[in-house]
Amino acid sequence: MDVNWRLFFVIVWLMVAGVLNGYFLNKEEIARKEESKKHLVLNQDPLLELRYIKANRKVNFEAFGLDDAEVTATLKIAQKKEDLHAARIEILLRQAGDPDAVADALCGETQGVRPRYGALRYLVSEDRGRRQSVNLRKISAIEEQEWAALAPIGAVYTELELSNERQPDATRMAIAAILLGKEQEVLDHNAPWGQGIAGLWSWSRVKKENAGVSDLVLDYFAQLHVVTEIAQDEGGICDG
Repeated sequence: MDVNWRLFFVIVWLMVAGVLNGYFLNKEEIARKEESKKHLVLNQDPLLELRYIKANRKVNFEAFGLDDAEVTATLKIAQKKEDLHAARIEILLRQAGDPDAVADALCGETQGVRPRYGALRYLVSEDRGRRQSVNLRKISAIEEQEWAALAPIGAVYTELELSNERQPDATRMAIAAILLGKEQEVLDHNAPWGQGIAGLWSWSRVKKENAGVSDLVLDYFAQLHVVTEIAQDEGGICDG
């Protein structure tokens, strides 16, 4: 009889321990998810009200996180693109294969698609794994690029732009990661895109480890701005 009672108590104890263990594990998982939500809770995009007009180029490039030298360089690139391609951009936008999709990307009418990220799908091409701004002289249409269908552009935007730990140069760093095809590095919080107390966030390191990335980013910002200005201008695809 004593053996049976001892066995009974052991079984009951194991059952209680299992229930308690499951309870605490569940609480831990809930807490982890809540903490994760806190990090990603989706704050409003601080650049939501950005207006893409020529007079705003400088202030917008500053809002993207560019330093003074980068702003100056990007302004020059944008002016050159405008001088060379403005008329052609108007034609390309009017003849877009899917004008509604292009408008969604460039017009900024929804919080979910901001022009600085939406434009990536149309204004950046990929050749042998290298991404760069499309050559406006060579394309015959503004159309969605194949690489963009699989790239987690929206996830990078959410991770870096809408989190409670958003950095002042979040846009510059996010666009760099996407142009380099290193979106997963951002999503895994790896240096130099890591955030928080570890201090792993570093534009200098991004440039050091990825030769030419600064040129790619500045060229994209210039092209983005000029194309979006024309799209949002009176008579453009965003007008009416």
